[in-house]
Amino acid sequence: MQELNSHPGKEFGWYKLDTSANVYPASQSKKQPHLFRLSCTLKEPINPEILQAALQVTIVRYPMFNVRLKRGVFWFYFETNTKVPIATEEVGHPCQGIDPMKTGEFLFRVVWYRNRIAMEIFHVISDANGGIEFMKTLVYYYLLLAGKAVQPEDKILTLAEGPFKEECENSFETYYDPDKVGDRAEESAFHLSGTYLPFDTMRVIQGVIPADHLLAHTRSLGGTITEFLTTTMLIAYYEALPKMQNSTARVKVSVPINLRRLFPSRTLRNFVFYTNVGAPFRELAGDFTKTLALVKDHMRTEVTAEKVLPKMNPNFKSEKDPLLRMAPLDIKQVVLKMAHRIMGDDFFSCSLSNLGVIKLPASMEPFVERFDFILSVSDRVCINCAICSYQNNLVVSISSGIQERDIERSFFRIMTRQGIPVVIQSTDN
Repeated sequence: MQELNSHPGKEFGWYKLDTSANVYPASQSKKQPHLFRLSCTLKEPINPEILQAALQVTIVRYPMFNVRLKRGVFWFYFETNTKVPIATEEVGHPCQGIDPMKTGEFLFRVVWYRNRIAMEIFHVISDANGGIEFMKTLVYYYLLLAGKAVQPEDKILTLAEGPFKEECENSFETYYDPDKVGDRAEESAFHLSGTYLPFDTMRVIQGVIPADHLLAHTRSLGGTITEFLTTTMLIAYYEALPKMQNSTARVKVSVPINLRRLFPSRTLRNFVFYTNVGAPFRELAGDFTKTLALVKDHMRTEVTAEKVLPKMNPNFKSEKDPLLRMAPLDIKQVVLKMAHRIMGDDFFSCSLSNLGVIKLPASMEPFVERFDFILSVSDRVCINCAICSYQNNLVVSISSGIQERDIERSFFRIMTRQGIPVVIQSTDN
């Protein structure tokens, strides 16, 4: 227990938002909360007092999470939050908007229910790759304080090492190259509509799949799990919407790319790039093999450092623009909100984010049942899909803001038609 008593105290300071985070405060609303959720289900019921103690230790290790959002004259900025984050029992639906008045001004919440610890994060502070590191550290300290014989084994960020300056960097600025600035314009995408659920009542349908079975199947097709699931989503749209099958409207899936895999970054802040892949409905023609080939070609030719850099550089270039920098924050908010709607949501029909394999120290594995990853939705993009795997459980979580379930049904039917076993779970009452 020496480690828990030797951490440094909180230091007061302020931080600039990272480049991609600037858009989130401007475009956030009840209709678009910009949240993602990570949860860990243990094999024993949660002890709230131990969870609270673990959270108070963990927050010190992650200064980029230990902040509140403040309005400046020209930009939003982060200020160190001197309050204590509180873990609470979960009520209501997942991914309800973050209310700073209820979270002590923290931009995330930690909740528990039975055996589950969940963390919901406003995208302004981090992406899911940074968020899962926080969650792993939180679970580690929870188990340690609960008297379990766990060790970090170089897979957990602890107070014994760090935090490090590189974890707080704006990697968009670090890898900005003014000589490589391209155009991000592309064609608009089809947007699904339906009978909208009340806000803060998002529905989630999950499919739990044997990871080894899915991996073997995707390899037999010459693809990756992300490529296979992206193809499945495109064909699900085609099959679920027969009236659109002869349409020239483009159905497109936005796939977040973890830029840490392309650039040597250690940041725990946002560092992802979104690539949108798809085709007009009538070109998909319900042909899985043809669509998989299209997706594979896109992911393997477009998702390289050479192709991505010119597309991510315009974001930082606009941040450096003298006119935009000197514009008052109220004007910036209008511009950024409009840009997000026109150049962001307009370009894709839904998101599909694969967090990949979550690895824990061997000493922690006997106490952990599963992980889940969920994305919020918006009025414009009312369906999103998130995937993560732990041990041999791969969990596909499709979140929806509408009552109709046609896309979800089609998605999982396509998988079962290909011989993939799926156990369906739902948040529906």
